[in-house]
Amino acid sequence: MLTVLADAGLEPGRHVAEADFRPRRGLQIMEKLRWLLDAQHWARQARIYEWEPARARNEPLYLEVFLIPPGKYYVEVHTGTPKPIEEIAKRSKVDDPAKVRPAFSIRFDLGMLFESVAKSAKAEEDGEESAVA
Repeated sequence: MLTVLADAGLEPGRHVAEADFRPRRGLQIMEKLRWLLDAQHWARQARIYEWEPARARNEPLYLEVFLIPPGKYYVEVHTGTPKPIEEIAKRSKVDDPAKVRPAFSIRFDLGMLFESVAKSAKAEEDGEESAVA
């Protein structure tokens, strides 16, 4: 996920490095990146519990992050259509659904990401077996 963000020109790691050099701003910066930590957690859970069944059904699997000003966010794993805005409002603890409209949304194709990682791991594994033989 971090590679995908970096390729898109978003560099959350840069903010973490800045936090190390500016301790007073460290907590503030990390709180702004809380969505990324939660997104990584959801992606790990999807890999364990949802990827294989979605793959067997030939369905896509997406991780979507909605950044809702001021300072709220919502993370969801779905197979094509995210939850309605009213449901997102309820889950992100925003009283008025009109205020939950995301200013920014990021959708990761987890199926594609997991497939590429699995292929890389298999190729690496096959290379190690060849080297041992």
